[in-house]
Amino acid sequence: MRLSEIAKEFHGELIGEDAEIVRLARLEDADNGDLSFLSQSRYRELALKSKATAILISREEPLLPKTVIRVDNPYQVYTELLLRFYKPLPEPTGIHPSAIIGDNVKLGNNVAIGPLCCIGENTVIGDDTILVGSVFIGREVEIGSNCKLYPMVVIRDRVKIGNRAVIKDGAVIGSDGFAFLPDASGKYHPVPQLGTVEIGDDVSIGANTCIDRALSGATKIGSGVKLDNLIQVAHNVTIQENTVIAAQTGISGSTKIGKRNKIGGQVGFGGHLKVGDDVTIGAQSGIISNIQNHSVLWGTPAFPHQMMLRIVAFWKKLPEIIKRLEKLEMELLKDKKKNGH
Repeated sequence: MRLSEIAKEFHGELIGEDAEIVRLARLEDADNGDLSFLSQSRYRELALKSKATAILISREEPLLPKTVIRVDNPYQVYTELLLRFYKPLPEPTGIHPSAIIGDNVKLGNNVAIGPLCCIGENTVIGDDTILVGSVFIGREVEIGSNCKLYPMVVIRDRVKIGNRAVIKDGAVIGSDGFAFLPDASGKYHPVPQLGTVEIGDDVSIGANTCIDRALSGATKIGSGVKLDNLIQVAHNVTIQENTVIAAQTGISGSTKIGKRNKIGGQVGFGGHLKVGDDVTIGAQSGIISNIQNHSVLWGTPAFPHQMMLRIVAFWKKLPEIIKRLEKLEMELLKDKKKNGH
């Protein structure tokens, strides 16, 4: 595509020379013939050094000393163009002869079941859903339409999944929650986990993420939730609509997380907590108490973000502060000796 065509289609402004674009690339990888994007000003130095033929920038970003296209959302335009330049491989179709399908399974129209999939009895799968291969689905499971389950996904008995879900490689949904009771001798015995998992529409679940079934009732993942890879969601957790959670986060049992939250990687949540709506939590935070709506937190234990930044700044000054205190103590000691105290 030519830069002028891109600018016209996305209602952008081409500033610089028109040219043919043959590839898309990140700023640091781009070369002649490539189009890249700058979505945050903190990467401006990379943009200045980039060899890209042209760069997508926001309308508020100052011009660069090279050809640019000003658009409303550079990242969004870039991702839409990716689908043009890199055509996806065709999706699987039909039912592979190696698939095992139990009794009374109901398949919607155009369901694709790849090699070595196993589907338990009395399960229902909606229209246009794809099981790529080596997917295990238990008994009495309900899966909506237009879902895609990647290899090695495990969906245990009686789990319910809405429409347009994407569940990536190795995710396990509906395994037993972590619950054991000790007897008088201190030996632990498993507590039966008789609940289920309910997942809304338009949910994305990352590779090797685990969502445990409830003790009773349901572990609930609301519509629009996006979970990264390697996340642990314990029994009876609720995550409400349009919350996004980055990798390696762990959520302990019965914690309730509100709507539209943004949670960084490696965050740890204690059990039975309540997190409000529109909350932002920085990476590696430790959450040990309830959180109100619109909070921005970071740290272990988590503090308001601005306070934590000040604390970190003081940490860096601690060696200097200690030296000054020691000097003051020595001077006070000398004054006491001098005055005969």
